[in-house]
Amino acid sequence: MHPMPNTLLLPKVVHGLPDGHLIVTLVREHQQLLEWLDRLDVLIEDYRDAAGTPEARTIHAEIRTLAENLVGAEPHHEKEEHVLFPALEARGVAMPLRVMRREHDELRRWKKRLLAAAHEAHPDTEAIAEPVGTLAGLLRDHIHKENEVLYPMALSVIADPAAWEQLVRQAALVDRRGS
Repeated sequence: MHPMPNTLLLPKVVHGLPDGHLIVTLVREHQQLLEWLDRLDVLIEDYRDAAGTPEARTIHAEIRTLAENLVGAEPHHEKEEHVLFPALEARGVAMPLRVMRREHDELRRWKKRLLAAAHEAHPDTEAIAEPVGTLAGLLRDHIHKENEVLYPMALSVIADPAAWEQLVRQAALVDRRGS
Protein backbone atom coordinates (compact mmCIF):
# COMPACT_ATOMS: atom_id res chain seq x y z
CA MET A 1 0.00 0.00 0.00
CA HIS A 2 1.28 3.44 -0.82
CA PRO A 3 1.18 6.38 1.59
CA MET A 4 -1.04 9.38 0.98
CA PRO A 5 1.16 12.47 0.70
CA ASN A 6 -1.22 14.99 2.28
CA THR A 7 -2.12 14.33 5.91
CA LEU A 8 -4.86 16.98 5.68
CA LEU A 9 -6.83 14.60 3.47
CA LEU A 10 -6.79 12.00 6.22
CA PRO A 11 -9.23 11.73 9.14
CA LYS A 12 -8.60 14.13 12.01
CA VAL A 13 -7.34 11.32 14.25
CA VAL A 14 -3.94 11.55 12.53
CA HIS A 15 -3.55 15.33 12.72
CA GLY A 16 -0.57 16.17 14.88
CA LEU A 17 0.85 12.64 14.83
CA PRO A 18 4.33 12.06 13.41
CA ASP A 19 4.48 10.52 9.94
CA GLY A 20 5.75 7.11 11.08
CA HIS A 21 3.16 6.70 13.86
CA LEU A 22 1.28 3.40 13.72
CA ILE A 23 -2.12 5.12 13.61
CA VAL A 24 -0.99 7.25 10.65
CA THR A 25 0.16 4.11 8.85
CA LEU A 26 -3.10 2.27 9.53
CA VAL A 27 -5.21 5.24 8.42
CA ARG A 28 -3.18 5.61 5.23
CA GLU A 29 -3.72 1.93 4.54
CA HIS A 30 -7.43 2.54 5.04
CA GLN A 31 -7.24 5.29 2.44
CA GLN A 32 -5.73 2.82 -0.05
CA LEU A 33 -8.46 0.28 0.70
CA LEU A 34 -11.11 2.97 0.17
CA GLU A 35 -9.55 3.95 -3.16
CA TRP A 36 -9.74 0.32 -4.29
CA LEU A 37 -13.39 0.11 -3.19
CA ASP A 38 -14.22 3.33 -5.04
CA ARG A 39 -12.62 1.91 -8.18
CA LEU A 40 -14.52 -1.37 -7.78
CA ASP A 41 -17.79 0.58 -7.53
CA VAL A 42 -17.08 2.14 -10.93
CA LEU A 43 -15.85 -1.10 -12.48
CA ILE A 44 -18.91 -3.09 -11.41
CA GLU A 45 -21.17 -0.64 -13.24
CA ASP A 46 -18.87 -0.68 -16.27
CA TYR A 47 -18.83 -4.48 -16.17
CA ARG A 48 -22.62 -4.63 -16.15
CA ASP A 49 -22.77 -2.21 -19.09
CA ALA A 50 -20.12 -4.13 -21.04
CA ALA A 51 -21.54 -7.63 -20.43
CA GLY A 52 -20.96 -9.82 -23.47
CA THR A 53 -18.49 -7.44 -25.12
CA PRO A 54 -14.71 -7.71 -25.49
CA GLU A 55 -14.39 -4.73 -23.11
CA ALA A 56 -15.89 -6.88 -20.35
CA ARG A 57 -12.70 -9.01 -20.31
CA THR A 58 -10.53 -5.95 -19.67
CA ILE A 59 -12.82 -4.74 -16.89
CA HIS A 60 -12.95 -8.24 -15.42
CA ALA A 61 -9.13 -8.35 -15.34
CA GLU A 62 -9.01 -5.08 -13.39
CA ILE A 63 -11.66 -6.33 -10.97
CA ARG A 64 -9.57 -9.47 -10.46
CA THR A 65 -6.46 -7.36 -9.75
CA LEU A 66 -8.35 -5.27 -7.20
CA ALA A 67 -9.74 -8.41 -5.54
CA GLU A 68 -6.17 -9.72 -5.30
CA ASN A 69 -5.05 -6.38 -3.83
CA LEU A 70 -7.78 -6.53 -1.19
CA VAL A 71 -6.86 -10.07 -0.19
CA GLY A 72 -3.19 -9.08 -0.29
CA ALA A 73 -3.83 -6.27 2.19
CA GLU A 74 -4.05 -8.87 4.97
CA PRO A 75 -0.96 -7.44 6.77
CA HIS A 76 -3.13 -4.43 7.64
CA HIS A 77 -5.53 -6.60 9.66
CA GLU A 78 -2.60 -8.51 11.11
CA LYS A 79 -0.99 -5.30 12.38
CA GLU A 80 -4.23 -4.48 14.14
CA GLU A 81 -4.86 -7.99 15.50
CA HIS A 82 -1.28 -8.85 16.49
CA VAL A 83 0.14 -5.45 17.41
CA LEU A 84 -2.45 -2.79 18.24
CA PHE A 85 -5.18 -4.96 19.75
CA PRO A 86 -2.91 -6.78 22.23
CA ALA A 87 -1.52 -3.43 23.38
CA LEU A 88 -5.07 -2.21 24.00
CA GLU A 89 -6.08 -5.46 25.71
CA ALA A 90 -3.09 -5.12 28.04
CA ARG A 91 -4.58 -1.77 29.05
CA GLY A 92 -8.09 -3.14 29.72
CA VAL A 93 -9.83 -2.57 26.36
CA ALA A 94 -11.77 -5.69 25.32
CA MET A 95 -15.26 -5.43 23.80
CA PRO A 96 -14.49 -3.19 20.79
CA LEU A 97 -11.61 -5.49 19.88
CA ARG A 98 -13.82 -8.59 19.88
CA VAL A 99 -16.17 -6.77 17.51
CA MET A 100 -13.29 -5.70 15.25
CA ARG A 101 -11.88 -9.24 15.11
CA ARG A 102 -15.30 -10.63 14.16
CA GLU A 103 -15.59 -8.01 11.47
CA HIS A 104 -12.11 -8.84 10.18
CA ASP A 105 -13.17 -12.49 9.87
CA GLU A 106 -16.30 -11.50 7.97
CA LEU A 107 -14.31 -9.17 5.71
CA ARG A 108 -11.86 -11.99 4.97
CA ARG A 109 -14.75 -14.26 3.93
CA TRP A 110 -16.16 -11.63 1.56
CA LYS A 111 -12.72 -10.85 0.10
CA LYS A 112 -12.21 -14.55 -0.62
CA ARG A 113 -15.67 -14.79 -2.14
CA LEU A 114 -14.94 -11.81 -4.39
CA LEU A 115 -11.56 -13.27 -5.34
CA ALA A 116 -13.13 -16.63 -6.23
CA ALA A 117 -15.78 -14.93 -8.39
CA ALA A 118 -13.16 -12.72 -10.04
CA HIS A 119 -11.06 -15.77 -10.92
CA GLU A 120 -13.89 -17.50 -12.79
CA ALA A 121 -13.30 -17.49 -16.53
CA HIS A 122 -16.66 -15.94 -17.42
CA PRO A 123 -18.35 -14.79 -14.23
CA ASP A 124 -21.91 -13.61 -14.21
CA THR A 125 -22.04 -9.89 -13.42
CA GLU A 126 -24.08 -10.51 -10.28
CA ALA A 127 -21.65 -13.20 -9.09
CA ILE A 128 -19.09 -10.39 -8.85
CA ALA A 129 -21.44 -7.52 -8.02
CA GLU A 130 -22.82 -9.16 -4.87
CA PRO A 131 -19.47 -9.64 -3.10
CA VAL A 132 -18.26 -6.22 -4.30
CA GLY A 133 -21.34 -4.49 -2.92
CA THR A 134 -21.37 -6.38 0.36
CA LEU A 135 -17.63 -6.11 0.91
CA ALA A 136 -17.61 -2.41 0.05
CA GLY A 137 -20.37 -1.63 2.52
CA LEU A 138 -18.90 -3.73 5.32
CA LEU A 139 -15.35 -2.50 4.81
CA ARG A 140 -16.32 1.18 4.59
CA ASP A 141 -18.32 0.85 7.80
CA HIS A 142 -15.47 -1.01 9.50
CA ILE A 143 -12.91 1.60 8.46
CA HIS A 144 -15.16 4.38 9.74
CA LYS A 145 -15.44 2.68 13.15
CA GLU A 146 -11.69 2.24 13.38
CA ASN A 147 -10.82 5.76 12.21
CA GLU A 148 -13.45 7.53 14.28
CA VAL A 149 -13.75 5.35 17.41
CA LEU A 150 -11.05 2.70 17.84
CA TYR A 151 -7.98 4.72 16.85
CA PRO A 152 -8.90 7.78 18.93
CA MET A 153 -9.52 5.38 21.84
CA ALA A 154 -6.10 3.82 21.26
CA LEU A 155 -4.45 7.23 21.33
CA SER A 156 -6.12 8.06 24.63
CA VAL A 157 -5.34 4.67 26.22
CA ILE A 158 -1.73 4.41 25.02
CA ALA A 159 -0.24 7.76 25.97
CA ASP A 160 3.45 6.80 26.18
CA PRO A 161 5.40 7.70 22.98
CA ALA A 162 7.87 4.88 23.74
CA ALA A 163 4.99 2.39 23.67
CA TRP A 164 3.97 3.66 20.23
CA GLU A 165 7.58 3.35 19.02
CA GLN A 166 7.58 -0.29 20.14
CA LEU A 167 4.28 -0.87 18.32
CA VAL A 168 5.74 0.64 15.14
CA ARG A 169 8.67 -1.79 15.35
CA GLN A 170 6.29 -4.73 15.86
CA ALA A 171 4.16 -3.60 12.90
CA ALA A 172 7.26 -3.42 10.72
CA LEU A 173 7.87 -7.10 11.49
CA VAL A 174 4.34 -7.93 10.34
CA ASP A 175 4.93 -6.00 7.11
CA ARG A 176 8.19 -7.84 6.47
CA ARG A 177 6.47 -11.21 6.98
CA GLY A 178 3.67 -10.17 4.63
CA SER A 179 6.02 -9.11 1.83
